[in-house]
Amino acid sequence: MSQVQNFRLFSDGSKFTVRIMLLAGDLALPTAIFFTNYSADLYAPFLFPLLFPRRLTRPLAPRSKFSRTRFEPTRFQKDPEGNGFVEISLVHPGSYDYFLEYSLDAVNKRTRMSHFLMYPQLKLNDYVLPFDGVCMQTVIPKWLGPVGGWDKHFRLAADAGYNAVHFAPLQKPGLSSSPYSLYDQLSFSDEIFGANVPDPQKLEVMRGYATRLQKEFGLLSLTDMVWNHTACNTPWLSEHPEAGYNLLNTPHLKPAFVLDQGIQDFSARIVEFCGSAEVSNEDDLGRVMHTFQEKLLPGLKLWEFFSIPVEKNVALFKEFLQQGQGERTPSKPEGSSFSEEMALLAEKGVSFEPGLEHDRLGKRVDLGMAFDFFFDTIGRNDEAKSERPWGRRPRGGGGWGGGG
Repeated sequence: MSQVQNFRLFSDGSKFTVRIMLLAGDLALPTAIFFTNYSADLYAPFLFPLLFPRRLTRPLAPRSKFSRTRFEPTRFQKDPEGNGFVEISLVHPGSYDYFLEYSLDAVNKRTRMSHFLMYPQLKLNDYVLPFDGVCMQTVIPKWLGPVGGWDKHFRLAADAGYNAVHFAPLQKPGLSSSPYSLYDQLSFSDEIFGANVPDPQKLEVMRGYATRLQKEFGLLSLTDMVWNHTACNTPWLSEHPEAGYNLLNTPHLKPAFVLDQGIQDFSARIVEFCGSAEVSNEDDLGRVMHTFQEKLLPGLKLWEFFSIPVEKNVALFKEFLQQGQGERTPSKPEGSSFSEEMALLAEKGVSFEPGLEHDRLGKRVDLGMAFDFFFDTIGRNDEAKSERPWGRRPRGGGGWGGGG
């Protein structure tokens, strides 16, 4: 079937209809069902009969808010030429997803997830501002000083031809004082308003100033909502430690944690390692880096997090061969070189031991896949393969599991 595609639409403030088609003769058409998480009943209940007239495999349940993971089905109709189509009446801007399900040769299939984006209509006073016409300046609010003195900055922006201003986050920052590291996501920064101004008043001031930017300076305004950019000293993080990265919910960070600990230890003992803690030029920096790489980094043994315990896996492989514990796992494409085969084995045939995920020397080799590589590498012909069971020691004193 034809590949589904991403598309974008520009709103003019009114409802319009998008038609998605499958051409006559497409093998997916007889069973195809269109799924999308856009639903007209969410934004305009009066459009419900127009959008899904008698084509649903199940009725839509009423809902009051958008759900990214909820997809509603619609069957394709046919036009007079036999082409299949689904029509979507779009009334609200946003980013939405869709996919198709169909059956082919009694096998259920699903296309990849695709997306469509409906841009909102931007109005600057009485003028409709096209998206391609946005000319935006980014500002860091705390560098502007108190909000009462902002006019001089935005008058210059307007005179320079800007028609929109992007505020870095306006919320209360944490220890670093960065607007992208927040102490309180629900409060405005004291650096803008002062510590004694209550939050409701701050909100009213910002709402009024945004209106003033548009009316007097011809500037639309927007800001980042970075809810997940949390400062280390925010109170709610102490109450909900599971919200941050740790070695339980993010075990692949174990090597990074060990490295961080090593750097911290090196920093605390830098005089012992380097003779001086002073770094005043590039040579000093090079000396510190060289000392860390030579004296401390090797002792961290970070390579163990990415390596296989060789002796353990060799012993398991010998036991596998001697006891005939399974079948080969065919895995190599015809004509592949030895280096290509080893790369494939490393990619497909190595996994973590249960319970040792991302631990030191926690990986193991798929024995069946390894045997497939081993069998061909030692040059056994097809006749020998058929005459001997996998684990039986061949005559002559050699053996699958031992030298000789």
